[in-house]
Amino acid sequence: MYCLQCQEAFCKPCASVHLKQKLSSDHRLLHIGDQVKPEDLYAQYPPANCDKHVDEALKIYCNECRLVVCMLCYIKDHNSHRFSVMKEVIDGFREQMATDVSGVASGMDKCQQTLQNLT
Repeated sequence: MYCLQCQEAFCKPCASVHLKQKLSSDHRLLHIGDQVKPEDLYAQYPPANCDKHVDEALKIYCNECRLVVCMLCYIKDHNSHRFSVMKEVIDGFREQMATDVSGVASGMDKCQQTLQNLT
């Protein structure tokens, strides 16, 4: 199980205890390995709001602090930092993952070929 708020992985018994604790009883848990579409996840779990400004959604990625912040936090604490819009960060992350998967797949093919040659 994976807690979206804590960004922690738990085994099933620990996840059950996590949800029974007062401070984390409202956390959202996902089954790791479930086949979930990003659109479904977004609909089920809308973007998180800022801890400091509960009515503000987290929309900006501060490149220097490596944090996702709301507009008010950006203006107040991060306005001199380089930033990215979250959609751009997400798209870049998806592209990087696709590239990494391709590299791993080609590396696996090379390993299998080498193994066959050795055999």
